[in-house]
Amino acid sequence: MSGGESGSPGSRPGGFRRADLIVVITCCLGLLALLGGGASLLVHHVIKGPEFPYGVGFSTKGESCGSGSDSSVRGLVLDRGTGELLYCGVVPGLSGTPAGKGGGFTGDETARVISLAKSRAAEGGLSEDDESAVTQLATDIGRSHGYAPPPLAERLTGSAGPYGIGVGLVLLVGLAVWGHSTGYMDRP
Repeated sequence: MSGGESGSPGSRPGGFRRADLIVVITCCLGLLALLGGGASLLVHHVIKGPEFPYGVGFSTKGESCGSGSDSSVRGLVLDRGTGELLYCGVVPGLSGTPAGKGGGFTGDETARVISLAKSRAAEGGLSEDDESAVTQLATDIGRSHGYAPPPLAERLTGSAGPYGIGVGLVLLVGLAVWGHSTGYMDRP
């Protein structure tokens, strides 16, 4: 009996086995995720507006500078515990440059944002609500200068694209590894 005949173990009419169905579904999902992620990044690139220079990030001392940190925030980076402006320097605690990539805040506006953050942090650090209030003040300041934060579509497409590509690659590479390790690809 061949694999496609009825009565043989794991056979299905037409010669398909359960593993074949799983391979087809996984491959389709992986390709859809790759295409969706790529399309999302393309849409993000097309609709992306100017960078919002009035952002606020929150971090802790020692984590606000370097790669993969909040130092990429365009605006101010504030300490979650005290509300103070964080600085990056060679010697911790001695001057340096403010964490973040600058921004459009004037001196008075920076003082307003830091003052609100310090007053909110006075009772044990900044909660999520406190961070939202400080971020809202910064957004209001940006709007008074004619800037608007990125719209929802821009934020969603910018973050969904890499995730879609990542999920698609994981599914396809996982399928290939599974097929190779089980010998699925070697069968007739």
